[in-house]
Amino acid sequence: MSVGNRIALLFALAALTFLIACGSSSSPKVVPPPSGGFTNSSLSGTYVFSAAGTDVANGAFFAITGTIVANGSGGLTGGSFDFVDTVLGISTGNPVSGGSYNVTADGRGTAVLPGNLGVDFVLTSSAHGLIIRFDNGGTASGTLDLQGTNTAITGSYAFSLFGVDNFVNPLNSVGAFTVDGTGAITTGVQDFNDHYTISETGLTNLPLTGSVVAGANGATLTTTSVFGSLTFDVFPIDSSHLKFIETDGVNFLAGDAFTQQTTMPAAGQLVFTMAGFDVSGSFFASGGYLTSDGTSQITTGLQDINDISLGLGQTTVATSSFAATGGGRFTLTLNGIFNGSSSTGTYTFAAYPSASGIQLLEIDGSGITSGAAYAQSSTSLSTPDGYALNLTGADSAGNEVDEVAEFTAQNGTVTGIADINDGGSLFSRQSLGSGTYALDTPATGRGVISTTQFGLFFYVVDNSNVIFIESDSNPVGLGTFQLQNSSGAAASAATAQRAISMFHPVPRTRAALHQKIR
Repeated sequence: MSVGNRIALLFALAALTFLIACGSSSSPKVVPPPSGGFTNSSLSGTYVFSAAGTDVANGAFFAITGTIVANGSGGLTGGSFDFVDTVLGISTGNPVSGGSYNVTADGRGTAVLPGNLGVDFVLTSSAHGLIIRFDNGGTASGTLDLQGTNTAITGSYAFSLFGVDNFVNPLNSVGAFTVDGTGAITTGVQDFNDHYTISETGLTNLPLTGSVVAGANGATLTTTSVFGSLTFDVFPIDSSHLKFIETDGVNFLAGDAFTQQTTMPAAGQLVFTMAGFDVSGSFFASGGYLTSDGTSQITTGLQDINDISLGLGQTTVATSSFAATGGGRFTLTLNGIFNGSSSTGTYTFAAYPSASGIQLLEIDGSGITSGAAYAQSSTSLSTPDGYALNLTGADSAGNEVDEVAEFTAQNGTVTGIADINDGGSLFSRQSLGSGTYALDTPATGRGVISTTQFGLFFYVVDNSNVIFIESDSNPVGLGTFQLQNSSGAAASAATAQRAISMFHPVPRTRAALHQKIR
């Protein structure tokens, strides 16, 4: 059976299980009717979508990236997409010939994407949304963004990629490259973390060369690295934000590139989240804040930890440092942080500043964690207002868990609705109950949310964007919640929202359980 036919079969099975799930799941909890100004007309135009996660039928990592054309009245009328699955293979350039969607007043929605793939989403505006795969065949998290008119790929970009290598081991990469007017990469640098294997095999601070070639469905990026020639299909949201998906079968990577910045943010506070595998091989997430002098020093900070084996913790970050190494690349050395050992220690990250914050990758050989840090411009939540939320992570059994929610925060309370995909088990319209939130005093932008569906340690980035890690002991995850505006007039807010890095931790799926840490 050809790869294309196998993937078509997968989608057919996904469609069947999606329909079964919709008909046989337990009755949803009683929730109040949604309120807001979103309708089907809130989706109109060409959108770039992407999601990555787990194919629960075979335990494989998969990613999907492409475009859809929404007609403003509930129909999908065009576009194309690529699909990558470590078991089923790779299928590219698949046309979108139909599909449907529905948006409720609070911005929550459902869609049947190409191949009858079930999706739930929450819109922040007519230009941006957060999505999860929502059928029994798999689970994933991602984004949906209105494509701009300027999609030329030129200038300097910093990128972050995640996925698995050909042995189904976690593989992450960060880097930067500059593309000239002919599509040639004139300068570039890249770091890899291949399942803890870092410096001993020369995977850091590597030169990157290649080219970008325009095509009917977007563009193709070919790079030369330690893994040889790697080919990605590129779907531009606009000239400042690109979506990548690897299509060569050498590895299985997906991610984002953003306009590069060659200096670290000015003096002030940074907030960050990261996730991956710690020094002992356990899945964990961490988040917090760092105080930077803007030159070379981190003077203080705080780290919250959620480790699937060791539970919750918190530590004060000791005096740390960062230094430029060329090409817009920095090394960030953090002292006194936790990485799965019995005590805190010193760990090093490659750091690439971009319009989406500082892209981070651990390069010390003691773990495989990735994430991003952002210059903080606000320490409070906008209330009373609606927020769209996405959470992605893993439970103690290695199952991926993905959630989207819409909630309102006001006077210390949180009310809203969540849709949850727990390893292919679907839970729709789950009430957040009598949720609460509280910000730290004195104000640092850190806070805590507690609901019947999730608990969060959160960190305010700006007036529209908040990042978080989960504060429950199981599952362990991270994500973002973002301010909603249904009027479609908040163009600047929409631009800021889609610049938040949607880093996706790769749980140890069933197909990789037999792999041992090197």
